[in-house]
Amino acid sequence: EALAFRKAMEDSLVTGLRARDLEGRITYVNPAFCAMVGYGADELIGRGAPAPYWPPERAHEYGERLALSYGGQASAREGVESVFMHQDGTRFPVLIFEAPLLTSGGQQTGWMSAVMDVTAQRRAEESSRASHERLQASARLAAILAGSTPQIEQACADYGQALGTAFQVIDYVLDYDGDTQE
Repeated sequence: EALAFRKAMEDSLVTGLRARDLEGRITYVNPAFCAMVGYGADELIGRGAPAPYWPPERAHEYGERLALSYGGQASAREGVESVFMHQDGTRFPVLIFEAPLLTSGGQQTGWMSAVMDVTAQRRAEESSRASHERLQASARLAAILAGSTPQIEQACADYGQALGTAFQVIDYVLDYDGDTQE
């Protein structure tokens, strides 16, 4: 019963889970991981490097990173940003947390990874950055059109930047407050 409950939890996650053996072959993937990369578990289990979800232009880099990780030369619990490729060719940013997979006796049998698609976060960051730039440029332009001195232009640009930051903080607060209401 406990095993069924654990399996139900793994299958319900939106975070992709992937396990590899000590040779780097995939031994387990959860449904979220499969949905993320567009491959079924049967297409992934048993596969080693290069993984089918590695973009071809990054396969060498990822292979080297894998060798460092498995050689114990990389921090196992530190998140690593990467890019995966869906089976349809779409590339997307991910954040990978990898840790040694240990038996109850402490013997390492492989590696366990939690993989998060961070596409939405990257879009939000880009949107926020662009908004800041537009507010700063608009404030500077208003000062230029008004015939202001360079010092006033800079002060207006700084005000636009501060206004953008204020809007961002308010947006975060509203998002946070909205999440707690659900």
